[in-house]
Amino acid sequence: MHINLSNAATQQVKPAKIGFSWTVFFFGCLPPLFRGDWKWFFILLIVEAVFGLPTFGFGAGIIGIIFFILL
Repeated sequence: MHINLSNAATQQVKPAKIGFSWTVFFFGCLPPLFRGDWKWFFILLIVEAVFGLPTFGFGAGIIGIIFFILL
């Protein structure tokens, strides 16, 4: 599925996919960092650190599944 995102300032329209993000599941907070999406980079970094450190990384994977199914 796709959705069209439009920028009101530049009148630019860009298609974007909807659904589960496999790149974020496998690479954590790095895809938002490379895309320049600072807000979601810091949100994912904090959430993955809080849940991943006590479980040696396993919790970060579970959070990736839960987080992107709910969005």
